[in-house]
Amino acid sequence: MKENELNNGTVTKVRGIDANGNSIVTTPKEIAKSGGCGTFSIVDALNGKWYRVAISRRCHMASSVLLNAGSLYVNNAPCSQLFYIAFDGYSNLQNVIQLGVSGKCISKVRLLYIGSTTETGMVDIYISANGRNDINFAYSNNIGFTFQTPVEVSEEPDAGYIVKEFTF
Repeated sequence: MKENELNNGTVTKVRGIDANGNSIVTTPKEIAKSGGCGTFSIVDALNGKWYRVAISRRCHMASSVLLNAGSLYVNNAPCSQLFYIAFDGYSNLQNVIQLGVSGKCISKVRLLYIGSTTETGMVDIYISANGRNDINFAYSNNIGFTFQTPVEVSEEPDAGYIVKEFTF
């Protein structure tokens, strides 16, 4: 099939060139995954609780990501927030910046890290929306984070880790 014969929304295969100059054929989904993109959700997240959403690579390497969060309309108006998260275990320059907001469902983000070449860091979020909270997340431009099914964690951070908390 020729490129000019493709209609919007019908692409199932993509042809490209890898880092070694080899021609490759893959799917759009694989391209998105390799570029650090993905989605996950929290169903019935509780107001006033912390949830662990990501693990960084080892703390001596930088990790960063754009994280978008949006809730559904159930009992309250939906919200959406966009964050930039930058992270490592040595620089003391860890940061979470809220780039955009339309209502709040997350009022705090904390980064747990340690100066180590073997240990990983963690990203926790704090839910601040009453009612039923089904929150969808999308991430992109990901360097070094592994996103997971969110797990409720204690308000007390993990022992041995340095904590940087950001309030929005």
